[in-house]
Amino acid sequence: MLLKDLYSFSILSVDNEEIKAKIEINKNSRIYKGHFPQMPVTPGVCQVLIIKEVVSKVLNKSLMLTESGNIKFLSMHNPAETVGLLLTINYKCISEDDISVTGLLYSNNTKYLKFDGVFRST
Repeated sequence: MLLKDLYSFSILSVDNEEIKAKIEINKNSRIYKGHFPQMPVTPGVCQVLIIKEVVSKVLNKSLMLTESGNIKFLSMHNPAETVGLLLTINYKCISEDDISVTGLLYSNNTKYLKFDGVFRST
């Protein structure tokens, strides 16, 4: 994991090219000391990395983002308010090395990130 102290995750299910995972954010992560101390917000790049790392773990492949079709940050995630998140990922192998991924990071009725992109095996 690139962000060892930011979060941990557990895979809830993998079925028909769909991954469901539970994400536990560490609200005391050093990242929040700089982003932002008075009002912590999970950086968007970290949210995208969570998706990459979950897909990488499930497929047992080292991945790199090569295309981003649509990345929408819908709400700011404040770890002081919500530490438990859910992640739904749909993926499809579009070539031997390329994986098309859509993902949604959310909790209850709040959506934080909608992601659409392509990762390549490295």
